[in-house]
Order: sequence, then structure tokens, then C-alpha cells
Amino acid sequence: MAAKQIHAGLGLLLGLHLTLFAVPAEALTISPLIHYPDPEYNPNPDPEAPWFTVTAGNASVFHGYRTVLSGALTYNHETAVPGVYKIGFRWFQLEGRADSDIALYIDGALRVKVNSQDAPQGKNKDQAWHYAEYVLSAGAHEMKLVGTHHPTSGSGYNAYLHTFEIELVKELSPLQVQAELDAAGKEVKARLDAARSARIAVDNAMAKVSRKSVPAAMREISQDVEAGIVNGFPYLRNKQVVYLWARGKNGGGLLRIRDLISGKALLAVDEAEAASWKVDLKGEGQLSYENAGEPLKVKFDASAGEGKLSFTWALRDVRVEVETRLRSAESLARSRITVRAESEGTGLKTVVFPVVKGILPFTEGAKGDEILQSSSIGKMTGSPLISGMASQVAYPGASMQFTTLMGDGRGFYFAEEDGQANRKHFAWTPDTERGTLTFSISHPVLNWGAKELVREYGSPGDVVMGPFQGDWFDAARIYREWALTAPWSRKGPISEREDFPRWLARLGYWMNAPLKHETEVDLPFMTQDFFDLPDTICKDFGFSMGAYPHHDLNPEYLPPRLGSEGFARVVKKLRAKGIRVVPYVNGYLWNQGTESYRVEDAERRAGLLMESGIVPNTWVGSPDLSAAMCPATDLWRKKLGDLTKELVGKYGVSGVYIDYLSNHNADCFNKEHGHAIAGGNYWSRSVHSLYEHIRRGCKELDPEAMLSGEMAAEWCIDVLDTTHSGGVSSNAPVYFAVYHGYTQVFGGIENCTTPQTLGRWWLMGSPERGEQCDALARRWRGRRDGGLLQESAAL
Repeated sequence: MAAKQIHAGLGLLLGLHLTLFAVPAEALTISPLIHYPDPEYNPNPDPEAPWFTVTAGNASVFHGYRTVLSGALTYNHETAVPGVYKIGFRWFQLEGRADSDIALYIDGALRVKVNSQDAPQGKNKDQAWHYAEYVLSAGAHEMKLVGTHHPTSGSGYNAYLHTFEIELVKELSPLQVQAELDAAGKEVKARLDAARSARIAVDNAMAKVSRKSVPAAMREISQDVEAGIVNGFPYLRNKQVVYLWARGKNGGGLLRIRDLISGKALLAVDEAEAASWKVDLKGEGQLSYENAGEPLKVKFDASAGEGKLSFTWALRDVRVEVETRLRSAESLARSRITVRAESEGTGLKTVVFPVVKGILPFTEGAKGDEILQSSSIGKMTGSPLISGMASQVAYPGASMQFTTLMGDGRGFYFAEEDGQANRKHFAWTPDTERGTLTFSISHPVLNWGAKELVREYGSPGDVVMGPFQGDWFDAARIYREWALTAPWSRKGPISEREDFPRWLARLGYWMNAPLKHETEVDLPFMTQDFFDLPDTICKDFGFSMGAYPHHDLNPEYLPPRLGSEGFARVVKKLRAKGIRVVPYVNGYLWNQGTESYRVEDAERRAGLLMESGIVPNTWVGSPDLSAAMCPATDLWRKKLGDLTKELVGKYGVSGVYIDYLSNHNADCFNKEHGHAIAGGNYWSRSVHSLYEHIRRGCKELDPEAMLSGEMAAEWCIDVLDTTHSGGVSSNAPVYFAVYHGYTQVFGGIENCTTPQTLGRWWLMGSPERGEQCDALARRWRGRRDGGLLQESAAL
């Protein structure tokens, strides 16, 4: 008997033909894992060769030798010889950046699940692997590999698989195989029976809670909210919702949520897999812990209209405490986690909390379900159960700290009420095998990249979850209740702020136009006259010196192209007719070809140093590379502070537009800078402080000067007067629903004729295209005359 072994690997990368040759039927290697007909790497694919096919999610081959997996791959393997087989797979750890679960199913049964971040069974320089022995009868067997992305910081990669292998270890007779399978079957049956018993126990506990038949000694009640333990299961209950957790001996993960308003369940997961948290460590010993299967202690209490559960896990390397509260008149549970490293030589890196598994779809097959993500102004997307791909956003970057799953007029709300704006990553991950979702928020711990180990972490605010009735607007109203109490809302609404420029509150139009030549002044005048606008911003992105039309010498913009006197004259001329010049400033990049970059030792003193030891650079507006700057450094703060003050003080501009910083986030590992090394609120705190520094300097020269940033970011509301959002692709402008009255956003697409989103998202355009401007003008006048600008006019 003979079969085919596939050796593709790096041969494909080098453009070699796929090589097939006869080997014993008991051995098979597949690499890459999916068929890759490519004229360069695989010009003559063998249709009879054994390949995995994509059966859920998606997969692709990268450079012909590794398969990117975010879904399920299935392959039907024919074993001619019954026996014990060594079966396994290899993956790339990508220098620790790969962060996915990789599961192997054989004939529909889960055989092994590994996480690419965990210590592997074995590894070499760039690959890790896992192998185990399984008994297979002769015949066809379904092999399935499932990759599930579980990023912990927003920068993790999907699973990159290299090889799948099957090798005969020991041939068995049919009778021996049957005996082995019978024994394995008994083990499987015992596990299934145990799981069935556990589900019955869960159902009985839920029934007791629903009937309010929990013994008085095992519960506390205060103003219609109840906390207790029923048959070993901790629970919280009020008139709107029931939450039930796994028993202490089984890890205390969240098991069930029942929305009593709709009568529907939101969650269903086996007790052995019920999740709550995951902790990743650095240093010696075990690299990660999670709650599943770890015994714990639980306490309950109820007072002043609030029920409370306290969970404590005392493990070898970490101690984890979670407190969850439920108010009598609210369906949302509020939780906080505290983690402490216990072992010497061990520190915290990432805390993932909450982790909620088994989230049920609202509509049949999730076909009508949607995810609301707070990226930019807001965005609704289909359920990951339909796409097979995780829905995820990083904050900062995302404008706010909440997300929801919605369908059929109901929703599942998740938020973190973090007034420090710490870095975090929201992820909705599909479990296509079970038809459920997993939700998680991961938190890179502040200063995790420092030499000194971080020993403790505590939630900076409540993690909020639970059912609600309605749509994205109702979810926004929930978040707004907290958001208006956050530090960035402390100055109050625009109408009450003394530091907010009155001219900006009344502004009607923002245009992007270069002022490279005095003749270009006519274009803003034409636009103003055409739209009959009282006040206008002209964002000048072409004023700076240099040979290229756009910010090519960051941050050495001065003297302007028009010369100092010429530029000041143009600014004054525009201002006299109500057109405010706001020049562009790149807040992130320093051109490496400038003399100042070399003389001021910018790379060492201000460069954003990555964990790999390099300062990233890119091309933007110039043939020279520009390097990323760390916003916490004195040199970069002074550079931008001096530049913006000169623009306002010497040239009379009405403010500045700072690009990049608000909707980006990065970590700096330069220990000479004096800031926390990575994680937490390093980025948001540094950028907020930089904005505050620039704002203070500009307003000392002109109290009516404004400061604008790129894209919506809640944590900048108190230091940015407005933001520029770019496009208008939002199908759920949730940012306005949360922060209307407290901020304003300018946006649109240059020369776009499509209707603009209503609210404080005004028009932004370019004056070069008359026909499209005419279409915009008709819509503008219709909306203005229809009273949609009353809020601004009242200011």
C-alpha cells in the first residue's frame, strides 16, 4: 500500500514545484494546509493530493508555506492500517506575538486545544508543536483544525500553521482497535454523563432562583435584589435579570444570564468551560492562568439595594479577587478585578477581564444580529458567527469604551467605565462549532515592559455587562450616564464652558485648502460666498516650507512657503472675512532628513522605541523617512509647543490641527524617557498632557484659539475643542448620542455629494469641484432652513 506525502514548505516560497513521492500509507505530512494553486509557487497542483478545506471563517496561505487560520479547516483522512497514530501540528510563535487558540477535532470530538502564547510541547527557533497518540480504525476520519484569535493587546496575530502530520506508531489488529475504542468510548460516555449531570444541576439551580425558593440561610435580600448561593452555584437576581456562576469547585465562571423582561437566555455554557478571567505573566514559572477548573471561595451580601458576590482564587503564582454587584433597579452587573503576583520572579503582563463564553445569538442563526463597535463615530457590523471572523477594536483608537450585541429589539451590553482611559482591547470571537460568541476585554498592565516586575493590578472602574431592551441609541444612553461624569467631561457642555471659543461653537463649515500661494486665497472666498456662510475654518495643509505639497518637513514647517510677512498677511485677509486659518501639524512624526533631527539627537531623546529596539519610521509627504515620536518626552513637547505658539502668536492663526495622536496608540520602551514602559494609560496620559501643554501655550497668546485633533476620542474632549473625523461612513453615530452638547466633530468627504450624518458632524469640503459643491450647497441650505442647526445657533 502506498500514499502520498506532501513536502511543500519553503520550496513553495522559492518557486519550486510541488513534489509528490510514494511513502508508507501510515505517514502523511501536509504543508501548507490548504490548496494553493499559484502560477509562481504551485503551478501544477495535484487535485488528488490531501488538502484541508475551509469549512468556517477564513484561511489563507502566506508566502506559500504557512497558513493563516481564523476559522475551521477540515480534511477527510483515509487510514488503511488500524492502529495507534501520532497526530499533531506545528505553528509559528512569531516572536510571541501569535495569540490564538488552535484546536484539533477528530471525528467531531475535541482532542486537544492549545494557545499559541502558552508554553508549547516543543519548539525550535521559530516553530512550536503539539503531538499526541490516538487510536484510529481503518477507514475515513474527519480531521478538523480550528483557529480562534484571542488577542490580548490588539497587536496579536492569528494562528499561523505550518504543518499537519499523521504517523503510524503501532499497528493494531481490528480486535485491539475495537477494545481501545471501547475503552475510550467509556471515558467519553463518562464525560458526557458528567456534563449532562452538570447541566441538570445548573437547570435545577436556575429553577430555584426563579421560584425564589433558595433557603434563607443561603441568600441575602435588599430592596428586590438578591445575592446568594444555591446548590453551590453563586447567583445575583432582581426583577429584571438573573446571573448564575459555576460552583466554587469548578472555577466560578459565568454560566447563565436570563433576561426576565424578555424571558430569554443570553448565555449557555458548560460548567467546565465557564469563564471569568485570564492572567498572563512574565518571568519564571507558568506563563498564564485562567479561572476554569480552579477552586475558589465565594461570599455574598446584599444591602442598600445592591447585591454583591465576592470571588477569591488563591493560586500558586497569582491571587485573583473579583467583586460583582447588581443594583435593585438595574439589569446591568458591575464588576471589578484585583490581581496580585504571589511568586518571586513573576510579574503581571496582561489581565483579560471579563471573559464571557457561550453568548447566544438573538436571532435565528445570528442572521439578524449586529455588533456595535465604538470605532470612530460608531459602526454596526454583522455577527462574527456569520463572518467567522472576530470583531475587535483597540482603545485608545476606538472613541469610547463600550460595545453591544443586538438583535430582535434586545441587546447584550459591555462597557468599562475607566476614567483613566487605559489601553484595552475589546473582542467578540465566534465559536462556530457551538454557534456562540465569546466576549473579552484585555488590559495590558501599566509598566509591564519595565525591568521591575509589576506585582498588582486593579480595575480602574466598573466593568459593566448585561441585557437591555432597544438598539444602539439605547445603549448609547446607558453609556452616557457614566460618560458625563468622566474626568474629560468635567468642564461641562460647550454652552457653559468659558474656555470654548464662541466663534467655533457657531461655525458652519470646515474646508481643507492649501495656502502655498497668495492666489489660493480666492478659493476659500469663493466657497464662503457660494455657501453664504458666516464663519469658516480653512485648514491649511500646504503652508509649510519644503518642496512637496504636504507636511514634508515635520515639524520644521517655518518659515511658511509664502514667507513670514506673506503668510501673516494672508491669514489676516482671510480672518477679516470670517475665515479662520487653522494650519496642519503632524503630532507624531519627525522628518529624519532635517538638520534638527540630527542636531537635537531626536531618535534617542524622543523616538518611540519599540520592544524590538527600533524606532519605527514611515514615508509621509516627503521622500525622506519620518520617525515616530514619544509624546511623553520633554523634547517633543517643547518642539510642538514652540511651533504652535509661533503659529498663533506670530502669524495670527486661529488655532492648530494636530494629526495622528488621538486615534493611534503605541508603546514606548525607552527607559531614558522617564515614563511608564508600555501598557495602561501611558499613551492616553502622555497625549492628553501634550495637548494640554499646547492648548495652554496657544491660549496665553489668544484666548479664542482652538485646538483640533484627528478623529473622535472621548478622553480628549476637555483639551481638544473639536476633532476632524474624515469620512461619513457611520451607520450608527453613537458618539453623538453619547457626547452631544459636550463636543463637536467636523467631518465629511471632500467633494462628496451624499447626505451627511446629522448632529454635530458638520460639512467639510474642498472648493475645487463646482458641480459637487452645488449639490452639497442644496442639501446644506435645506438642513439649515429646516432648523437642524438650532443647537449650534443657540450657542
